[in-house]
Amino acid sequence: AVQAQPMYYKNIHPDPKNPERLYVPTVQTQISDDGGRTFRNLGERAKHVDNHYLWIDPDNTDHLLEGCDGGLYESWDRGQLWRHFANLSITQFYNVDVDNASPIYNIYGGTQDNSTLGGPSRSRGPQGATNNDWFIVTGGAGFVARVDPQDPNIVYAESQYGGIVRLDRRTSERVNIRPVEGQGEPPLRFNWESPFIISPHSASRLYFGANKLFRSDDRGNTWRAVSGDLTRQTDRNLLPVMGKVWPPEAIAQHQSTATWGNISAVGESRRREGLLYVGTDDGLVQISLDGGTTWRRSERLPGLPDYGSYGVYVQRLYAGKSDENTVYALFDNSKNGDFKPYLFKSTSRGASWTAIAGDLPANGPVLAFAEDHVNPDLFFAGTEFGLFFTVDGGRKWTRLRANLPTIPVRDLAIQERENDLVLATFGRGYYVLDDYAPLRQASAAVFQKDGHLFPVKPAAIEMPDTGRARGFQGEQFWMGENRPFGALVTYWVKDAPKPLKQRRQDAAKAAEDKKETPRYPTQAELTAEADEEAPQTYLTITDGAGAVVRRLTVPGARGIQRYVWNLRGVAPTLPGAGGGFGGGGGGNTDDTDPPAYPGGTGGGAFVPPGTYTISLSRRVGGVVASLGEPQPVVVTADPAAQVTPATITAAREFQQRVFRLQRSFTGALEQANHIRTRTAAIRRALVDSPAGLRLLDQAARFDGRTLAVLRQLRGDETLRGLESGSPSSTQARVNSAAAGARGLTGTPTGTQRLNYDIAAADVTAQVTALRALEAELKKFEQEIEAAGVAYTPGRWPG
Repeated sequence: AVQAQPMYYKNIHPDPKNPERLYVPTVQTQISDDGGRTFRNLGERAKHVDNHYLWIDPDNTDHLLEGCDGGLYESWDRGQLWRHFANLSITQFYNVDVDNASPIYNIYGGTQDNSTLGGPSRSRGPQGATNNDWFIVTGGAGFVARVDPQDPNIVYAESQYGGIVRLDRRTSERVNIRPVEGQGEPPLRFNWESPFIISPHSASRLYFGANKLFRSDDRGNTWRAVSGDLTRQTDRNLLPVMGKVWPPEAIAQHQSTATWGNISAVGESRRREGLLYVGTDDGLVQISLDGGTTWRRSERLPGLPDYGSYGVYVQRLYAGKSDENTVYALFDNSKNGDFKPYLFKSTSRGASWTAIAGDLPANGPVLAFAEDHVNPDLFFAGTEFGLFFTVDGGRKWTRLRANLPTIPVRDLAIQERENDLVLATFGRGYYVLDDYAPLRQASAAVFQKDGHLFPVKPAAIEMPDTGRARGFQGEQFWMGENRPFGALVTYWVKDAPKPLKQRRQDAAKAAEDKKETPRYPTQAELTAEADEEAPQTYLTITDGAGAVVRRLTVPGARGIQRYVWNLRGVAPTLPGAGGGFGGGGGGNTDDTDPPAYPGGTGGGAFVPPGTYTISLSRRVGGVVASLGEPQPVVVTADPAAQVTPATITAAREFQQRVFRLQRSFTGALEQANHIRTRTAAIRRALVDSPAGLRLLDQAARFDGRTLAVLRQLRGDETLRGLESGSPSSTQARVNSAAAGARGLTGTPTGTQRLNYDIAAADVTAQVTALRALEAELKKFEQEIEAAGVAYTPGRWPG
């Protein structure tokens, strides 16, 4: 077998039924049918190469599962044809960037051996972004991607060793813009993931790192070096490895080893044009105050190991967002067996440094960093084992878990318009922390409060598509998760109130711990426990006039909680009431994954655009107490919708009329069903009563009148579907009008008005008929009660 890189491919798999057959995964998997004497390619048709592990079905050895750099593949014919499992989110992203597209921004980044990709952060549909929504910017192993901050159609991306291209998404034109050395100059040395940035002072200006720093002012069409060689310029072949300098014949001496002596990190201050920072793979930080004309070296930071000519790899450099004198540096020393987190801050443009790794885990290198653009003490750190944040400048770090797995976080990007934090993980794709802005207020003082509401981001009314998210494409249809629709409310609860039973059990356990006999509760105490109203936590939304538009029951456990208000007001009926459109539902009924945050899917119509107030409270033992200070939330119309004050008023007036009709219809239908239950029971009771047959005909007439009302309300059950020529029932018209009104943001349609007008007249007539029927039925029930007829439901005893 041809082994491309022994340190990279290492497995041999014998066929469990044929000992002469061997599989050796490598760039292209090799197979031998003669015990390893000869090999041939297994076959990679429509399949990614670089294979690492093979599973052979012991019952059917033609059935194979193979893991490679492209994911997981399956074959049922021993490698002739392969099926790719496209629903596994296992991409290894090295880097991430975001654009400023509106209203949905895009995420870009480079992957291990699967190109540099771009795709939307969410979608308007019931599913998030699917595989088909993502596109390739450039091929190869993908690395840094940058997007023009003024024109999201201009995207820069690279493959390994500086293979940078510029993509115009409007035309799909890709232009190779990699700088090259001049005539007679030594070759440039590019990093495996060569760093480059778009200057924060000019959208057409790029800085690109080789062993020199290059600048372009025309989007990469031309380049000029703004520095000399910024590395230590040592010969790697003369550096000792494992205690000696190795000769050229050393096995795999230059195999799978990156080019040595190059720039590994680049940054420019957004506060001062021309203040440049460069880091190298041999441990140097270089600073220029004049756009590259002169450079000052910074090295041997406090607490950083000194390896002389080796240096410690400069992972990333970040210029401070709030202060032009501030810069952050990340170092990675894992190649020397040192896995400590090396994270430093300088407030003197690199003249002196302070370690800010604080209490980050000692065995997890820091791979990425982000400084908040509002609070200069709020940092995020991506490490080998997850994501951490600090609100005190790096003294105390807290891990952010939620649904984020323990995974290397290789890069971080902040979409500043949305206050979203986007994570590039090495093995689980991208994660988005929606609206992290509440963390700006996180402090010890906040966490001492019983409860606290954080500021709420403005929310736009959007009409969510409530269709089936996966359609009929099965579980292999991959789709991302959209950010929650509505207002994302973040709040803190210090302690969840304990019910009486829990307090008694805690007291009993405390007594047992003290070797004491717990007090046995009285019967009255046990009854009180059974009758106790469970504590409830509420988010109450009020409008500008102070009227309550919605009160949501939300999780009340200790900790920082999130809940989504879907921007709807109170529903006209309870969920499922009346057997029709209840208004309490409205969520996606597809069997999709649960949302990232809990939230209500019920309610009535969308509230009108405006400013609302959200307050947090808790009800315990019948007493409601406020928790924290209320917060405003601005609700806006969908930017894509044609909404005017006149259409908002028209929609609101129609919704109010339709929802009053819905309540009337629901009540009429429930009352008619209730009367039918009573009349049916009366007829059964009269059959077996001494006075029965004399009154049975009268009871039958009551039953018939009730059935006529029910058929008028919900339609004739003997006519099945439109094929029978069944006319539209009152229920169908009410449901149609209510469903339209619930999502209405403009003027109602003529059909909606027609359905309302006809249904309103029908409901009024049937309510009048039911009131008369109810009055007559009560008198009849008194008559049969006097006659000694067996008790029937709904009848008051004499």
